[in-house]
Amino acid sequence: MLAALPSLFVALRRRESRASAVAVGLIFIWYLLFNAGYTYWRGGWSTGPRYLTPALAMMALPIGMAWPVWGGRARASVLVLLAASILVNLACTAVNMNAREGLANPLTQDILPKLMRGELNQTLLIRITKTTGLLNLAPLALTWCVLGWLFWRAARRQGWAWYSGI
Repeated sequence: MLAALPSLFVALRRRESRASAVAVGLIFIWYLLFNAGYTYWRGGWSTGPRYLTPALAMMALPIGMAWPVWGGRARASVLVLLAASILVNLACTAVNMNAREGLANPLTQDILPKLMRGELNQTLLIRITKTTGLLNLAPLALTWCVLGWLFWRAARRQGWAWYSGI
């Protein structure tokens, strides 16, 4: 979401995306206020703001609205942030979505170390085979590789027009 707020401001300045950007901004503000006003502020030791989650997909829309305006460095930065976000979400989902109480930084103190040791608790393959280890992420990695190859092939056929500027 680090890229979403600057994207929202870019989208607000563009006439063709202004109405959509206003709607997205208002929806995000509503969810932010809802999350901030929730009495049980810890969220049950969830690893993220679970009541803000529906707004996250909405806040990704301005990134697409701002993409045509951005230069190569901005686009590359967004892609790096996307990769980091995918890693964090994968780690939280595969290890545990609930943090142990009392940890100052559950991601670095619990989630990522367990991911690196292969202590995965939440994948379907682990539940079926009763095994542990990073090898259980192989079906996901294979799926990503196939989808990446399909994306690369389709983009190459279209002359990489979407990629221009990176």
